[in-house]
Amino acid sequence: AQLHKSLIPCETTDGKERMTHAMISSYTYEDEEGQEQRLAIVSLQDMTETFERLRKYSEIRDQALHELEERRKAEKALLENQDLLQSIADSSMDAIVLIDSKARILFWNPAAEAIFGYDKEEAIGADCHELLAPESDKDSIFKIMSDFAHSGNSKVVSKFWEGKAMRRNKTIFPV
Repeated sequence: AQLHKSLIPCETTDGKERMTHAMISSYTYEDEEGQEQRLAIVSLQDMTETFERLRKYSEIRDQALHELEERRKAEKALLENQDLLQSIADSSMDAIVLIDSKARILFWNPAAEAIFGYDKEEAIGADCHELLAPESDKDSIFKIMSDFAHSGNSKVVSKFWEGKAMRRNKTIFPV
């Protein structure tokens, strides 16, 4: 029968703290002469490394939970900002067209649909210059985009400029 079980903090002869698991068990048996005998077994097990691993795992778990909570908050804020930006873009009277470095259209708002005559589904993923640039301006636009892709500098990106664009019905208008 188990009589006692406990964790005991102790110090080794070199002054290091250790955590020892101690268990005392008692057994009754009959010896060769039929006499009842009692036997006590003391078991000691050094649990220091186990407790240290558990402490480290607990710290890692706590850090992971903290990071997950921070990520959840950031994702929530991002979604709120996306909703706000989408509302602004949807209600804008100006066409808002976002393209990547290869001139593929990534974003196309309702005003762009009305101004250019292409539905969002038709525009997203299309080459902006093939869709919107007048034939007479395509060479110069491709040069501007190529220079921007290689150097990061541009005469038109993030700047006010005047140019021409083409609607679905091929009419050309100033932009």
